[in-house]
Amino acid sequence: MFPVALDSLNTIDRKRIPVIFFPGVMGSRLRFTASETLWDPDSKWTSLKDHILTSTSSQRDNMHFREPAEILESDPAIPLNETEADRGWAGLYSEHYVPFLRWLSQELQGPFDLPCYAVPYDWRQDIGRLAAYAAGKVEEILEDADVASCSFILVSHSMGGLVTRRMLQHFGALSKRCLAAIHVVQPVDGAAVLYRRFFSGNVSGLDGHGARGAVLARMLGNTATKVRQLASALPGVMQLLPSPRYYSQFQPKPWLTFSTAKEVGVMKEWTASVHDLYRAEVAPPGLAPEAEEGDDDAKALRSEMIERVAEVEAFHSKLDAYRHPRTYAIYSTGIEGDSHVHFRLDEDPPHGSWKKIASAASKAETVGRVGSGGEVRTKWSGLIITRTHDTDGTVPEASGASLFRKPTPHEASSSGDVAKPNARQFVVHGVPHDEACSHQHIGVANLILRLVHRSLREAF
Repeated sequence: MFPVALDSLNTIDRKRIPVIFFPGVMGSRLRFTASETLWDPDSKWTSLKDHILTSTSSQRDNMHFREPAEILESDPAIPLNETEADRGWAGLYSEHYVPFLRWLSQELQGPFDLPCYAVPYDWRQDIGRLAAYAAGKVEEILEDADVASCSFILVSHSMGGLVTRRMLQHFGALSKRCLAAIHVVQPVDGAAVLYRRFFSGNVSGLDGHGARGAVLARMLGNTATKVRQLASALPGVMQLLPSPRYYSQFQPKPWLTFSTAKEVGVMKEWTASVHDLYRAEVAPPGLAPEAEEGDDDAKALRSEMIERVAEVEAFHSKLDAYRHPRTYAIYSTGIEGDSHVHFRLDEDPPHGSWKKIASAASKAETVGRVGSGGEVRTKWSGLIITRTHDTDGTVPEASGASLFRKPTPHEASSSGDVAKPNARQFVVHGVPHDEACSHQHIGVANLILRLVHRSLREAF
């Protein structure tokens, strides 16, 4: 139970206020109706059959954002009761989220009736489209005869924070009805790890550990070529790339740099906007460089990548630094993860080709380390992965804490400072990004619980 009594609140009418949870990227189960394949993290066999024992081109075609999909609600790994299923839980990666939601539902007792709903979503799609979808689902929940409510509280994990921020920004009527938006480990300004994977692929040991890490690397593209092929079909995933605000709000420093053979010790930056760098004709820094004559596949990939980058740029421009006036943010630090990317190039100005990058970066496995968490050298000497311990394993502190870095630096509070009226952002230590909304990290769960109750006290 929440340790602070709420007896002072008016309890004549036990007001019903839904707590609505939005999962992170790839945390929703999907059925691709045309191919009858699934994205189902609850099923190890499905992962093997539909994403490992198939070619990258087939996987890309099946998962392409233009292919129709629906939320998969059958046979979750954790059996649900009727109420839980009716509230959207069946569409979630259940092993990650269901224990947390059950715990939260049990603990949310008091003068208010606070049913926990979930909104799984098609994470492949453009976040602007997802915001409209999210608004519709929230309206459905509020209009439900069983939930005659005019107010709600949002809790989001990772990409779910970007979706809900864009929803609240665009749909003003819903924003007014939101008592609080609690964002957990949100990639506010994106994450460098996604950009790095365009040149290294998903690397077992860096992008997951052990057998599970190897399987995930294979599913999500264990070479640069596969990552490019898959990502170009997934607008929502692409929009997790670093934005112009990345590492610019607090302790500003360049996150994407290069040096040349002539001046090895001189760190340089490309003189262009980050989006122009993404669509550059050469790689690095371009995500899909100009194809060589006769390479039709590379030409088609570049064409689609240019479309994705335009969507990324539009999304970054629209969302910018928006936050709901009653926002709370929780971020994690103390885990090694990507923060910067550096290239060592033969020539200045930098240049590359599709063939060179695709073949060389596909071998970018870790072969050595400089210091603890510093540079990670790869077999392709051109790519230097910078790993630091001020991340949650995926999102650096500079991005996760960015909502409250402007206009003045905002020091994060500890979980014990929830009652302080000016405390809006909270830091936890050693909580991995993917597990932040799982019941095993009870400190985060308790913090969310206390913030829900704080928002009710402030509203009523």
